[in-house]
Amino acid sequence: EESKGSTNDEKMEADDLPSPKDDKHIDKGCFIAQRELPHFKSIPRLPYAPQSADDKKGVYDSDDMAVASISKTLFASRSLLLVLSDGDGMGALAMQLVDPAKGIVKGEVIIPSIHSARISAIAMDPIGTAAGHGGVGGELAIIGAADGTTTLWRFISSHYWPLRPRLRMGGHGGRKIHSVAINSALNLCLSVSDRKCCIFDITNGAIIRSFA
Repeated sequence: EESKGSTNDEKMEADDLPSPKDDKHIDKGCFIAQRELPHFKSIPRLPYAPQSADDKKGVYDSDDMAVASISKTLFASRSLLLVLSDGDGMGALAMQLVDPAKGIVKGEVIIPSIHSARISAIAMDPIGTAAGHGGVGGELAIIGAADGTTTLWRFISSHYWPLRPRLRMGGHGGRKIHSVAINSALNLCLSVSDRKCCIFDITNGAIIRSFA
């Protein structure tokens, strides 16, 4: 009887959970800082978002998630945030400049075919004055993709956007990159697949060490 009651309770709890269609917190390609929410008249959108879970009958996996990263540095006379994201699900990189005060996208560029498969991970780190050091301020970014490669990008706050990466790195034998990280102060970045973690020197892209 206790087992039957427990089963009924679990069923009732499951019935109380919102369906994917009714869940307002599912990410559909929006990005916004919670503290900035009152300033936004409309919520900015990413150029590309994966097929929604509604269309896939509530089945979730990592490919359902929108991949994006927001800079800690302000660009364009210290007034705009840089947002990097998956551009088209096929290896393109999207770059957007967003005005956090007015809540609008001021500029957008999509660079096609940076990788041969969809972008799966992005990380950014401040450099120069933005990081409390000397030199021109900006951000370094590492982009990981499902083709098993990563690319390193340098964004300078007072310069034009780059159209090609500074470095291209491998080391994973074509296996999907699940996570990336970068530290400009240590001149290191890393990428992680399901079988290996690789640490790179960001000055030349050489593998310093890998863990299987």
